[in-house]
Amino acid sequence: GYRVERSAFELPEIDLAPEEAAVIGLAARVWQHAGLAAATSDALVKLKAAGVTVDRAALDVVQPTLNAEEPSFEPFWDATRTRTPVRFDYRTSQGSTTATRHLQPWGVVSYRGRWYVTGHDTDRGEPRVFRLSRVQGEVRTDGKPGSFEVPAGTDLRAVTQALAPQPPDRCAEVLVRDTVVGHAGQ
Repeated sequence: GYRVERSAFELPEIDLAPEEAAVIGLAARVWQHAGLAAATSDALVKLKAAGVTVDRAALDVVQPTLNAEEPSFEPFWDATRTRTPVRFDYRTSQGSTTATRHLQPWGVVSYRGRWYVTGHDTDRGEPRVFRLSRVQGEVRTDGKPGSFEVPAGTDLRAVTQALAPQPPDRCAEVLVRDTVVGHAGQ
């Protein structure tokens, strides 16, 4: 048999300020609305076991929600967590054609009220952003878990902002009649 010192495998004590514990509890409530209730419940149980109490009643002041209604949200989220390449059918912005895409997903981001998956498009050999509402059918794994790494220093928000389509600017031209209104006695 082997004898392993407890300090060799034990995690350090978690010491959170009440405000930090409240933020974690608030985040857990947000993610419960996004179909990740089991993971957030597990996290709260682990915190409680470590002696960190999260007062759920104190969180009733605000009711944040995170809606991820697209069916492809969870498969992309899972693939991002496990670093598993995926393939999926994607409808273009014009909506007329669909193509199969191959992606190493780096993250799922909400941007301007829409959900996007950001990652390395292996067909094009460059970073790309795909809007989840345009994904057609199932998201399928296309490789082994852990088969890629997100490039160091990648800022998903910056990538999404740079690559997501920008809404068109709107300009208006206003024509004004050049008239002088005279006053009585002038």
